[in-house]
Amino acid sequence: MEMFDRQIRVFGKAGQRALQKLTVGIVGVGGIGSLIFVLLVRLGVGCIVIIDNDHVEESNLNRLAGSTLSDVKNKTPKVTMLKRYAKEINQKIKIIAVKANILEEDAQQYLKLCDVFFGCTDNQSSRWILNIFSIKYLIPYIDTGTGIKADANHNIEHAGGQVRVVIPSKGCLNCIDGIDISIAQQEMLPEDERQIAIKLGYIDGADIHSPAVAPLNGTIANLAVTEFVSLVTGFKPIQRYIFYDFLKASVVPIVFNKNPHCFTCSHLGSLAIGDHGKPFPVEMLINELKPQTETQGDLKMESEITNKRHSIENLLTTAQQHGFEIEGNSDAQWFLIKDVTLGNCFNEPTTNIMVKFHDDSNDPIILLPENLSINTENGICGNFLEKTPYIKDWKSLCPHMFQDIGDELFEFITCLTGFLANPSLCGLMGCEGKALVQTSK
Repeated sequence: MEMFDRQIRVFGKAGQRALQKLTVGIVGVGGIGSLIFVLLVRLGVGCIVIIDNDHVEESNLNRLAGSTLSDVKNKTPKVTMLKRYAKEINQKIKIIAVKANILEEDAQQYLKLCDVFFGCTDNQSSRWILNIFSIKYLIPYIDTGTGIKADANHNIEHAGGQVRVVIPSKGCLNCIDGIDISIAQQEMLPEDERQIAIKLGYIDGADIHSPAVAPLNGTIANLAVTEFVSLVTGFKPIQRYIFYDFLKASVVPIVFNKNPHCFTCSHLGSLAIGDHGKPFPVEMLINELKPQTETQGDLKMESEITNKRHSIENLLTTAQQHGFEIEGNSDAQWFLIKDVTLGNCFNEPTTNIMVKFHDDSNDPIILLPENLSINTENGICGNFLEKTPYIKDWKSLCPHMFQDIGDELFEFITCLTGFLANPSLCGLMGCEGKALVQTSK
């Protein structure tokens, strides 16, 4: 641990252990991605998945961390070059180098191993894919990007970049119009059709390399990794959207609001569907009361408790109107969801789920019948189910992804049933049980 002594003095041993347990993905290891990779290696992240389809070219040398002239001569794949670089710093680190395009399904399989991943590509189609992937598999996604506009005399008119953190159920890039869908669709055309569209002028500026400089990439990479460390260690609140103005040397946080009608991350979209389709396809809207943010102290706490009871009451009423089997007691703050579809690693095809809010907390206790068991050989976290002292004949579900759900009760149920239909989603953010399963394979 001597290598990390200086940062242990900042994050503590617990923070360093959390970093070492993580599997982190980087999609696109060019100017920004390679710098993020170097930072993660030196932070002591235990396993890094890098996905990129390109090899090192001479024009990369001004900004591609770790690259050399011999890599240019040998046309070394970028992922191979970075794996070599990492091993020269830390022999214990695990690097999964994938020379592939993220649009390919095989490459996406490796991303499922990750607790969190960075997107460092320069096109809209990969952002579209990664945004949906994050929402489907409940994996936090940190998007990065830069842009420079210079005139004919090489005077910089505009330059800057952004870091955007997608946390499933709390909003995605589509919520803030962060993806140009029309360009993404054009980029995903078959190559012959795409070339015709370029010749006809339907894709403006296609295949023209954008200006890029290492200092701008470095600033964005460092901002992105800072938010990553915030997410893992909690040393400061996460800024989910940061804009950097290169010319003014200013960093501006921007409000990242969730769109309740987003076609990607709403409960009617791709939230928690994993590989097996949507496990909770009930098209009903719940008009939940919102917390009274203007109240303070005890008054605010009382407001949140009342809000939770009203949320449960509205859930029960709406479910009854739609003939959906949920029962419960809003005053006691619990409800029971019946006949939920389970993944094939369980010993039963369906089950009932009990959700209880303990001591007026926003953190739920999630309970499953005691006779339910899982086959951990399928790569499921060993901490997924455990005995509980709360209620006889019930087990508790690993709660680490369901903390402080606030008033978004329906999104919580969607995520919960998504986990049960796709239990390999469990074990995010360095869960010890999942780490043990992965290393035993």
